[in-house]
Amino acid sequence: MMNEEKPASIRPWWSITLVLVLYVIFLLVPGIVLNILAMNNSNVANWFVNNIVNFWLINFALMVVLWLVIVPLLKLPDSKGSFKEYLNSINLNKFKPVIKTIGLGILIGGIILCFAVFTSWLEAKSRGGFQIFWGRLLVEKTIPLNIYYALTPGIWEEVAFRGVVFALLLKKYSQRKTIIINGVMFGLFHLINLISLFFLWGYETELILRFLYSTLFQVIYATAIGILLAYLYSKTKSLISVIIIHYLIDAFITFLTFVFYFPETTMTDIIIRLLMMTASGIGIVPCAVGCLIIYFVYKKWPNKTEDVKAILEPSIDMV
Repeated sequence: MMNEEKPASIRPWWSITLVLVLYVIFLLVPGIVLNILAMNNSNVANWFVNNIVNFWLINFALMVVLWLVIVPLLKLPDSKGSFKEYLNSINLNKFKPVIKTIGLGILIGGIILCFAVFTSWLEAKSRGGFQIFWGRLLVEKTIPLNIYYALTPGIWEEVAFRGVVFALLLKKYSQRKTIIINGVMFGLFHLINLISLFFLWGYETELILRFLYSTLFQVIYATAIGILLAYLYSKTKSLISVIIIHYLIDAFITFLTFVFYFPETTMTDIIIRLLMMTASGIGIVPCAVGCLIIYFVYKKWPNKTEDVKAILEPSIDMV
């Protein structure tokens, strides 16, 4: 079976479009409404500042409703009825083998963070900046917002893309093509951050350009990360490992990679930083290293199901 392409009659894109539109609505609408109200009412703005944690809890609860209530009711990604079957279809309840599932998540997440720290140090040394390590914040009594804010994308972006969307893509495409398409979709999805430009209208042009460039480069390195996570997910058959990596990156990257320039950070500094981080910080190089680690780990210690599959049919890598 040299070609795993599915029948042309299978059309998962309507379902993918539906779940992603719902995701955007649940993800952005509460914040957009709050920002619009805050622009015209100082009381709303003050409430947000004083209740930022509660607002995050509201957003997290909305994600729970979407991915654990609404999507299962829509019979996605498979037309199966029970909640347990839904969890099985997106591999959210699978932890075994524990060492591979959790161990690879921690190992690869740690490696990416090490690349990011080294790249920031290299940037500071080569550009005359100052690398500021905010690790001390991690042990203070007041837990930094990023530590729990990162739970939202860390969990629910993985449920969305590596869980539901990945399963839907497999209905039509081979596993290799699904991994690539899934990663590209994940990167492009971050273009929704451009909606924030609406709230920067009237600010200095340089500030808007910085945000624009940051988002465009984010699409590139998020695509690389997305392909890595999809590849790992295809091997572990568990969302736990990719959730760990995603969470570690989002939770700690800010604390570990801040570079300050005196007397000011110029647009050139921003662009060079984005290029370096995209190439060797959290983008192409560390993700390639992560893929190699996954490949060699599963070549050395394949899953039992993979052993059986290798006997019965040719590898999907031949597609």
